[in-house]
Amino acid sequence: MISDEVLHRFAVIGTHDEIGPKLLERYRRVVTDVEFSIAVENDGDKERLRTIAADIRADDGAEARRTILG
Repeated sequence: MISDEVLHRFAVIGTHDEIGPKLLERYRRVVTDVEFSIAVENDGDKERLRTIAADIRADDGAEARRTILG
C-alpha cells in the first residue's frame, strides 16, 4: 500500500474533465508528444476522448522545446 502523495508523484490522476489540463500542468515543460488511451464504448466516450485530446492539442509545445533545446 502506498500513500496518495506517493501515487500522485508517479501518476497523473483525474476525471475525464481534469486529465488533459493536469497532463499539461505536469509535463508541458518537458514533453512535446503524448499518447494515452481511455476505454471507448459509446459516443459519449468518444466525445470525452476528443475533448481530452483537444485540451492537450491546445498547447503548442513551445515551452517544452525551449526547455529541451535551451
